[in-house]
Amino acid sequence: MVSPTTAVHAGPAARSDPNTVQSVRRAAALLDCFLEGRADRSLTELAGATGLSTSTAHRLLRTLADVELLWYNPESERYMPGPGLLRLARVVLDRDDVAGTRELLASLAFQTRLAVCLSVRDGAGARTVLLVEADGTSPARPDALPPAPLHASAAGKVLLAYTAAPVTESATSLGTLAAYTPATLVSTAALIDDLERIRTRAYAIEEFEYDVRRRAVAVPVRSGDGDVVAALGVSGGADAVAAGALPRLSRLLTATAGAISMPESLLPTASPPAPRRGLS
Repeated sequence: MVSPTTAVHAGPAARSDPNTVQSVRRAAALLDCFLEGRADRSLTELAGATGLSTSTAHRLLRTLADVELLWYNPESERYMPGPGLLRLARVVLDRDDVAGTRELLASLAFQTRLAVCLSVRDGAGARTVLLVEADGTSPARPDALPPAPLHASAAGKVLLAYTAAPVTESATSLGTLAAYTPATLVSTAALIDDLERIRTRAYAIEEFEYDVRRRAVAVPVRSGDGDVVAALGVSGGADAVAAGALPRLSRLLTATAGAISMPESLLPTASPPAPRRGLS
């Protein structure tokens, strides 16, 4: 437990300002009070547990609530851990799951000698969250890559085909379909037909629709309750991905997708409801 007088390592800027260091120590001591199993605590309880004055504790608690490390309930006048703390905890607990998922992708890349990509839906696109290139390397920030269009990429079409809405509604919701290559599906009717085929055979094919040099295949990745939460795909040039190899690749992808327990930190995060501050 961090007490208001416990040494806390800080950066150079903080070390140069004793008031900053002291405030950080006191805020950490307040947060530590929630490690004792109590779901919520009052201002008086928190001040007493840390030895802080009520006014000092109130000021620090208000700041912690403002940055969502704590939540404040104005009706009960009690504090509880906020979504900011939960997000930090999720990153720590999720780290091993992400590493394990990356190893599965690396194994598939080694088997197929193709780039392997894990994607989630991001608005009207499929955003890459993990990527292992054919040579086994991975970019530091795959999520910084531009999202692939839903209607023109294998991963995007998987995510589009397996939404909760009927495929007709999913396709028409995209509006006008942009052409990226001569092979891009720009007809909503043609896209609907393709989505129906995807649901029937359980994998999507991309034949030079987004990149004139690329062929790809992708399959759905399901959560524990059966919902499709991501798409797993491989891609390469026409010389590396022969059309006749697509069914075999889809089977390899399906086997790997079945072994993935999708890390929560890779899923799109819904914004938590704004906490009721109620603080003066």
